[in-house]
Amino acid sequence: MGNPPNVVAMLHYYEKGSQGRDFYSSDKKDDYVGYVDKGIRQTEEKPNEYLGYADNPEKSSGVFNAKGQISGPEKKALRKRLRETDSCIWDMVISFEEEYGKANCGTPEKARELLNKVLPPFFRSIGLNPEKTTWYAGLHQNTDNRHIHLSFFQDEPNFYDRKTKGKKYRRGKIPISKVNDLKMSIERHYLSPIQGVERMRQLLVEESRKAVSGSYSKDKDSLGRICQKLYEEIPKTGDLGYASKNMDGARSDVDAASDLILENSGIREPYRKLLLEAEKRNKEIRVICSAHHVDPEPYLYAPKFRKDMKRRMGNAIIKEIVKKRSDTEEACRSLHHPRAIQRTRQKTLMSLLNDVAYFTGKISRIAYEEYASQKATEEAWDRARFEVALEKGEAEVEL
Repeated sequence: MGNPPNVVAMLHYYEKGSQGRDFYSSDKKDDYVGYVDKGIRQTEEKPNEYLGYADNPEKSSGVFNAKGQISGPEKKALRKRLRETDSCIWDMVISFEEEYGKANCGTPEKARELLNKVLPPFFRSIGLNPEKTTWYAGLHQNTDNRHIHLSFFQDEPNFYDRKTKGKKYRRGKIPISKVNDLKMSIERHYLSPIQGVERMRQLLVEESRKAVSGSYSKDKDSLGRICQKLYEEIPKTGDLGYASKNMDGARSDVDAASDLILENSGIREPYRKLLLEAEKRNKEIRVICSAHHVDPEPYLYAPKFRKDMKRRMGNAIIKEIVKKRSDTEEACRSLHHPRAIQRTRQKTLMSLLNDVAYFTGKISRIAYEEYASQKATEEAWDRARFEVALEKGEAEVEL
């Protein structure tokens, strides 16, 4: 049957006029804000909805938001907004396996740190603007299983309404795949950092210094020949991005140059260890996905890392060679004798060979930068896709 999941998430939503909304919109004295804040509930009203609470306020963290604990006046203002909003109000309980929760989310500070990390990409994935979505939460510890009560709503409508040509609020239903993504984000947040990244950075810096002083790559001649070939092979017009169709004829040689650089004697071993660590992380992710019964492929790190690193390294290689070629052609414009032009171009081709050491160190740093910034890159792309969808009025595709 496999291991049970470390994280369980239960999601409800209450659109305007729906049954039970008054509890979440603070239209009654015994409201959800108070329940989250104190951990006390008159459970006879809805005995099956949540775990019952003893009269035990010290078992709640108190209600908090992205900035910290919410004060009395802030709670009053929050209740007013909840009563007045036309937005759907979502309610989620994030519950942790007993030991897992105690180890990872045992304090309000850790709960707030977790939500600040995982909620913005989750909101974007369901079409909500994180900057215009209000959320509040509380960590409850009255049972063996630590759990977070979370509620959120839109500050203003942002979905394009084709009928009225205006904006409307998002409908309440959220695909189960998005909830699974959130649970995966939570578990990935608590995975220990891949070891050796900082050490690899130090080695790459050291290798760059050695390169400048004359310690060349393992196969300098082969790399030099590939660079000289690319000098002629890279198109002189059109899109020169690594992944562009215009580069189809040269991409295999760009990849060959990347492979040779990664085989540099100074970074080969730490790079290999990092890949092993990434593969180990993939195994952990597969176990997590198995517990949640979701496809692991979208969450695996190593394949994305290798693909994106090749792209970034390839773009750096292309940029360096194109710059040298451009500088050479500029110098040749002032020359008239064919032999002088030939000597200038030959000198550039030779300099490509002589600059391989510098080149190796520079591109190697790209490898580290790609590794260290992968998460930030993914979040930036999520944000960009969301903003483009809003501009086109296509954000509804996430519903």
